[in-house]
Formats: sequence, structure tokens, C-alpha cells
Amino acid sequence: MRGGFFLGASLLVFVLVASMTAPPARADSNPPVAAIVYPLPGTWERASYVNIAARFSDPDGIDLSSLSMKIDNMSLVMSWTNFEAWGHAEGLAEGAHTAEVKVSDNLGNGPTVLTWSFLVDGTLPVVDITYPTGDPVLEDGSITLAWTGSDVPSGIDRYEVSLDDGPPVDVGAVTTCSFHALPPGVHYFEVTAYDVAGNSNSAPRRAVATVPTPPMGNTTNYYTGVAADPFPAWAIVLIMVNAVEAAAIAWVVLRQRRRTPGGEKPGP
Repeated sequence: MRGGFFLGASLLVFVLVASMTAPPARADSNPPVAAIVYPLPGTWERASYVNIAARFSDPDGIDLSSLSMKIDNMSLVMSWTNFEAWGHAEGLAEGAHTAEVKVSDNLGNGPTVLTWSFLVDGTLPVVDITYPTGDPVLEDGSITLAWTGSDVPSGIDRYEVSLDDGPPVDVGAVTTCSFHALPPGVHYFEVTAYDVAGNSNSAPRRAVATVPTPPMGNTTNYYTGVAADPFPAWAIVLIMVNAVEAAAIAWVVLRQRRRTPGGEKPGP
């Protein structure tokens, strides 16, 4: 009886000691969850210096000593904030590059590895206005602006056109833009090209064209389509006054001629 008591007590003590000295059970066996922050896969960067970033989460915490970030197998200087890892690279050549980020959690699960590609284009697009050239005269106030553009390696994304001091207007990827009913005077046209990476460049010069002022006496205002009045009201009144005065003078002269030499009044 006493031996059984001591045996049971010994087993209880063993179990308690074992539970106290055994390593803690793992919360889970899953590696960290990761997501790409920047740059997104397949996108273009417009500079040779690039930041890459990834976000991680894990209930067991992130083991920062396991964190690694590379571009084209080149290790990057890293920073960690709010569960996001950032790395910076400089001197990247134009073209495609491969980014890699890996990390494990505090229990050794992992590593989780992210691998993706992005592209670099640091070359400005080329744009040239082909019409107008010189300073043409636009008799009817209309013109179709024309230009050419190219870009390597990302390609042209869009053009913006501005007239005089007005705001730029996005015209898409077309290479012409028409203007109508421009007022008299000198007008300046500018075209700016943007490539897919975000680089921009304006034409090396501003195109110029002139709309002449309508000559005096022109009876048609071709800028508004309104016919000019050939006889203003004041002119009509002046003509009528002159006509009345002329009639009065003629009547006086006629009566003088009808008088007799002797001063007698003319007969009926």
C-alpha cells in the first residue's frame, strides 16, 4: 500500500519536472507571409537608383537576422519599419533586373522567398515639331500642329501640347493636334513627350505661327463669321442732313434767278 503511494507520487513529480524543463511547443510551423510593396513586378523605373520593399507578417515574429535583400545577387543595405523591409541600390543599368527578398520567423520557419523582376529606363524621350516651321502666316486662323517622337527602351506613353501660355493638354499617343479660329497675333506651340517609365522631354524649340489682323474695310469678320455693317447709323444721319441743306440752298438760288431786273416781283 505504502509502495504504491510512493510510486504514484514519484510519477507525478516526474511529469511536473518534465513539463517545466521541456522546450516550448511551436505556435505554428508556417513561414512568414510576404507581399511585394515596390516596385511592382514588370514595372519601369526612370532612374539608376532604385528602392525595393516587401511586407512580412507572422504570429511568431520576424527574425531580422535572417532578412536578406538582393538585386541581381547584389546584397543591399536594408532598413526595417512597421513590418516592411526596404533596400536601396544605385548604378543600375538600363534594362531588366531581378529582386530577391527572404526572411524566416523567430521559430525558424522559412525562409519565405520573394523573387520578381522590374525594368530601368533612364533615357529621355526624343520629340521634334515638324510643322509649323519658320513662322507661317495663318490666313484663316487654323493650323494642324505635327511632330515626331521616339523612346528606347520603354517607349512613348503620351504627349502633352500647350498653346501660348495655356496649360498643357494630354493628347495621348497621337502626333498631330488641330487648332481653329486663333485670334490675330503671334502664337507659340510646345510639345512634351513622356515615356512609360515617366521620363519627359520637350521639343528643343517652340514652334511659331502668325495670324494676320484683318485689313481695314474688310466687310467680313472671318474670326467670328459676323458680317460688318457697311453703313453705320451715324453715317446715314449725316447724309440725310447734307441732303436737306443742299435742297434748301438750291431753292434759294432758284428764287433769285426768277426775280426780274427791275426788282418787280414775277407774275403768277
